[in-house]
Amino acid sequence: MSEFKISPSTLWSTQDNPKKPHTIFFITCDNDHLYTYNLHRPGIWSYNISEKSWSEVISLTNNLLPYPKNKIIGIMEEDQNNSRKLKIFSIHNKITRIHTYDLESQVIEEQILDGSLPDTAQFCQMNVFCYNKFYYTVVCVETTNRPDLLRVDVYRLNLDTWERVSKLVKASKCDIIEKSSMGIINSGNKMYLFYSKNINSIRVFDLEKNTWSWVGTSDPNLDQNLNDYNDDDVELEKDLNKFQRNKNTNENIVNVKMDHPPIGSYNYSMSQYCNPDTKDTYLIVSASKYRHINNTPTEIWKFNLSTLQWGLIDRVGSFVNQQRVSRWACVTPNGRLVTRDGLIVKYPQNPLAVIHREYIYTTSTRFVDNC
Repeated sequence: MSEFKISPSTLWSTQDNPKKPHTIFFITCDNDHLYTYNLHRPGIWSYNISEKSWSEVISLTNNLLPYPKNKIIGIMEEDQNNSRKLKIFSIHNKITRIHTYDLESQVIEEQILDGSLPDTAQFCQMNVFCYNKFYYTVVCVETTNRPDLLRVDVYRLNLDTWERVSKLVKASKCDIIEKSSMGIINSGNKMYLFYSKNINSIRVFDLEKNTWSWVGTSDPNLDQNLNDYNDDDVELEKDLNKFQRNKNTNENIVNVKMDHPPIGSYNYSMSQYCNPDTKDTYLIVSASKYRHINNTPTEIWKFNLSTLQWGLIDRVGSFVNQQRVSRWACVTPNGRLVTRDGLIVKYPQNPLAVIHREYIYTTSTRFVDNC
């Protein structure tokens, strides 16, 4: 397992430091910085990994309203003409906008789109990607006959209009407080979708054929094409938790049919990393549990898209009297694994006292050298 080094905690209270990015939406990272978005005080922040300090890159309070008035669809990084740019996709009053920020010139441009997306709060984290010069996103909307289920729709931005390219298919519902417990990753011509209710069922969307399929299931009733289902098909939502751990295998290298990150965890984040030696692509999945108990660990897993195997990288963190954990993990281009945990802590002796606490963990060596 990787050896994690804990950076000094960054502690603050919202009353003393209202500008601190205590509500963070992860964007991207390079070898030196993490880039994030502050939902409640719109702006882009960076974390210097070596100096272990936060700084505001640019305030966007004049461009975007705070969440939830302005819903963030997704944020992504692009390289255009040797210039690094961040694209912020948002929706307000059914109007979709793209704000493009140049990290070098610090110029921001706004584009208003003609077409919009369904008005929903159920967006995945890291929810926009570019494939074949088209932008894609995922929207989850409630089904007509099952309030406990959501339907997963894939949209593509054609010029300035969003068009749905997927057929109807359902997914287990994530409560609004668990909005980050669903995530998507693009690799090649495939989009991979994870959700915490059934983390061992990984859905794959083919961006060329515009069709859904499963990954890694052995049940013939589950290993099928998903495109013939509609809102009336309740059989689609089966209990996929019947796969048992394989006691005869290495517990750190597990098949997707046998083991996976903990089901029902409060928070998931997705990122990806390509091993420069083997060319294998790994999905990095970080999970934490939403419980009012002491010493709840958070776990970081990897999923190899070539072998379809899960592997536990490490369990990180020990939190006391936690109320809520928001976390994500990513791998820098030079191969260092970084995870950030943000907590809202309440003290039993004083329920009104609240502190926002943050931890940044990094590996001391390359990610690929340790797993």
